Amino acid sequence: MPKIVMTLLVRNEQDIIAENILFHHRQGVDQFIIMNNLSTDATVEIISSLSCSIPIELIHQEDDTYDQAKWVTSMARSAAIKYNADWVINNDADEFWMFPGLDAKNYLLQFSADVVGVVLQRHNAVLIRGETWDGFAAHPCSTTLFEGKSLNQLGSVLPGKCLHRATSQITVEQGNHSIRGVKGSIFNCDRALVLHFPYRTFQHYQAKIRAGGAAYSRNSTLPQNLGRTWREQYKIVDQPEIYNFWDGLYLSRQRCIRGEVRGDLFREVRLSIELCKLLDDWRQNQVIGSAEPLYVTTTALVREYLARPESVVGDMERPDPRSLHYNNLPFLAQGPLQHQKNLSNWLDNLKGGDALSRFTELRNLISLFPRNHALVEWLASALKIIKPHAARRLYQYCSGQNIIVHVSCQSRLDRSRASARHFLSSGHRSLIVVGGGLGYPESIDFSFDGEILELPVPDDYEHLGTKVFFAYMILSLLGNPVSVVKVDDDIGLNDPQRFSDLLNKLHSRNEQYLGKLIRVKYQDQCHGWHLGKCADPSMHLRGYQYPMPNVYASGGFGYFLGSEMLRACALMYLSMQSFFEMNCIQLEDVFVGWAAQIFSISAATFEDNTYVDEGLGLYPDVAYAVLPGLDRSRDSF
Repeated sequence: MPKIVMTLLVRNEQDIIAENILFHHRQGVDQFIIMNNLSTDATVEIISSLSCSIPIELIHQEDDTYDQAKWVTSMARSAAIKYNADWVINNDADEFWMFPGLDAKNYLLQFSADVVGVVLQRHNAVLIRGETWDGFAAHPCSTTLFEGKSLNQLGSVLPGKCLHRATSQITVEQGNHSIRGVKGSIFNCDRALVLHFPYRTFQHYQAKIRAGGAAYSRNSTLPQNLGRTWREQYKIVDQPEIYNFWDGLYLSRQRCIRGEVRGDLFREVRLSIELCKLLDDWRQNQVIGSAEPLYVTTTALVREYLARPESVVGDMERPDPRSLHYNNLPFLAQGPLQHQKNLSNWLDNLKGGDALSRFTELRNLISLFPRNHALVEWLASALKIIKPHAARRLYQYCSGQNIIVHVSCQSRLDRSRASARHFLSSGHRSLIVVGGGLGYPESIDFSFDGEILELPVPDDYEHLGTKVFFAYMILSLLGNPVSVVKVDDDIGLNDPQRFSDLLNKLHSRNEQYLGKLIRVKYQDQCHGWHLGKCADPSMHLRGYQYPMPNVYASGGFGYFLGSEMLRACALMYLSMQSFFEMNCIQLEDVFVGWAAQIFSISAATFEDNTYVDEGLGLYPDVAYAVLPGLDRSRDSF
């Protein structure tokens, strides 16, 4: 069988590089030579992880001149000299070569010795208006519709890509479209093809053009006619024309149907199907590998926890049966030891399927020994493996930021978006939380597209507490925000400076929980906000059937949570599933108050002199006061 080496020149391709390597290795690529050019995202980390099971040579190129022909030629020659390749595929991260039967080796066997190169046509993935997958307009894991004849950004026919026989004399032209330095015929293929994904998200495309266009402008050796597409797009990369260009890429569902019927578009499902299998297997192995040290760490934590009560009892030769410490020791040890035992069984069962589809078992484990921070940290790492795109997007959006959380539902998205627009001028980032109800309560699945955090929680009023706490758990595990301000979808911002000043004061004083505080005894708590709002009409027959905390910050007025308080809410949700599964009306602000009380976090108010005296006080109408700088204006949304 022929030996196949694939070269890749990559820069910030974390959203697609694993898919590319796994898919081409599955088709028979024996060795990868990957040149990383100044990536600042997780591209290198992903390649390094894959290199544990796939032959990969990783090269770092620090020049910022996009001298593609020179760099790719060096890799192609290395494939011949160092790896004794028979064939070389010079690939880009957004290109997926599809060979008949998904078998590159048998395909290449058919060519006689005089054929030195094979040209495959490229077909762009179709962007369908109104359809996304995991935040992407197009992605190899989901897209199945492609253009029959594709054009580049300037309207010219999209050139094909040439794979070639390995030789130390090869020269690969800029763009990987053609070769020099080897004699023989070039075969134009009609049975294999390249599926092309240049347009995945607008943010990625804009950043890629900005970096590549600037690199071309710095390269004084390349003729100006090379890289013309990059150079022209670079001229408009920060202009309104780039948005018009992006919007023009989308086709309506009606045009897609018409195009497929007429033969202008074609459907190819094998790529997405195969990638789902490959990624599931790879990620499952990663999850299992990440869990290997968990039992050892847990054992150490259990021993550390039991050391203190054990030391009080000591080695009694004749223990006093009336000793409280002596009699309590077995009960103190029972939960942690059972946690340790159950964790061992749970880890053994990891190989049997997706651990994150057994969320109840995991929460039960945590409830037996909530001190096991290693298990919570492992959950965060597992989520990053299983949901890499959403997890990375959430971290990039939230880390180090104060996040304005707009709690909403699918039917009120327009209202929430209007509320979020009010915060654009403040420099703080808004995040809209909605439910989806898919797989609840066993699934810990979620999605984040840069605006909306969608959770597998029923999108109804009676599950409001679960929705909010699930969001706080995801933000704490993956987002790393400095703080969170939760607001309803009828809250806007009328004084950005006043609001920012308040947050700065809260951060400087390390406040963890602040809002309009409610200190109402249970028998006086008779508002009935839920009446007429619940999906289950039987809920309208009952009141709030659980005790109230001593104090809590009212959710309707907006409240502030620091990172410590956010972690408290996350751990409460992880370790108290039964509490959140009560058949009752979930007052999310009351639940947050319980989290503060359980974890001994003090509640502060913006109504006292601490903030009023510093110009951060209330509006005159206290009955409708919200956090300073905010505004409730139902008529404007």
